[in-house]
Amino acid sequence: MAILSCGKSDPETPIEQNEEEPVVESTLVFDAAVPQTLSFSPEVGTIDVKFTCSDVWTASIAPEGVEGSWVSVYPHSGAAGEGKVTVTVKINETLEANAATLVFKFKDKTAELPITQEGLKRLRFTYTGEELLAPLAATYDEFLKEDLMPKTWEVCGETLTQGYYYEAMCRLLADIAKGGDTWKTTTYKLDRCIYSGSSSQYETYAPDQIDLEKILWINDRQYTYASNHNKVFANYCTVDNSYFSLTRSTVVSARFLHAFYKEGSFPETVSSWQSDFLRDLNYDSGATTSTGTESCSLNDPAVIAARDAAIEGKTTTMEKAIALFEYARDQWEWMDYNNTRKGALKVIAGKEGNCCDLSHGLIAMSRSAGIPARYVHGPQTYYPSGNIYGHVWAELYVDGKWYTCDASNNECTFDTPKWILEKSEIRGKYKDLPF
Repeated sequence: MAILSCGKSDPETPIEQNEEEPVVESTLVFDAAVPQTLSFSPEVGTIDVKFTCSDVWTASIAPEGVEGSWVSVYPHSGAAGEGKVTVTVKINETLEANAATLVFKFKDKTAELPITQEGLKRLRFTYTGEELLAPLAATYDEFLKEDLMPKTWEVCGETLTQGYYYEAMCRLLADIAKGGDTWKTTTYKLDRCIYSGSSSQYETYAPDQIDLEKILWINDRQYTYASNHNKVFANYCTVDNSYFSLTRSTVVSARFLHAFYKEGSFPETVSSWQSDFLRDLNYDSGATTSTGTESCSLNDPAVIAARDAAIEGKTTTMEKAIALFEYARDQWEWMDYNNTRKGALKVIAGKEGNCCDLSHGLIAMSRSAGIPARYVHGPQTYYPSGNIYGHVWAELYVDGKWYTCDASNNECTFDTPKWILEKSEIRGKYKDLPF
């Protein structure tokens, strides 16, 4: 722990009546967890420096002109009290070791922490097609385990972000599709395109299967867009008047590469799904709800009990799907509020919820029964009365088809909602509801 202080008294000023002037000290105390030297490595790109300061403080990187080239600090100033700054270095962007100093100023004193960046080397980001195929295909094995594409992936000893390896997929897949073996020796120097962020809301592409020609077209649109927009991929690509998300583009590209790696040829089509729609539910999904993070295990006794009560005596998948929908519609009551408040478990226990929460409960039971299920968001659903509402409902997948299941209205039947589907606007079809 480091403590620096400065006094306010002036020893050369006479003190009347021999009374001592009170000393008011200014202090800055680093948290005990803060190291004496901020050391960065390929595995460590940021360090939070926590401290307590009794006065207004400023933070900067010395020597002047260094900040921004390979190291930065934020924020640069703050008020008295608990404080924190984050020091960040550009990992993999430097060829040699670097050094700098984090400098705090408060009153007329300073506190310094050395910064070192060692053991780093510039990544080449350049590979042959033969080097790329196996690791890019292996991203799909990770998807099969987690139902998510990995955020980073190792290629030839180098860690690539999701945007980097999707760029590699776009370029490699296009060359392999041309035929022949020239792709094996072709050198790919990545432009290092990046993901723009979450794209889960852009999911309205309906067909369950997609062919190679269409995904090549989508990838070309994405890569061209990134090349003209600061190397940032778009959240989605418009396909046949529908949204095909960046997430889905990455999953489908991995499917084709994985099939080629395993079989030596491309299948005519692969699944267009960005998820298997069978995994456990997580209602957080980056959104803030009134209950915070609300997870639901499909093996929870409450989910299993409700599922079994609904499908008792049913044998076929269709019979089970209809029974699950009717159970949710008939046993649970609709409530009027916005967005997720309860989640599946509270709906099952309390037997009530709005359209979002009733969908949570139905989807939990359906996935637990082995029936793929997803959320659909319609910001404008049209009713025969002429009214227009924002709405959420479930879709269940049975025998090669998705069926509309709206448990919020007793007049809805399996695949036949009360509102007019053909006139309604669909915003997205999700694995997890993002609100």
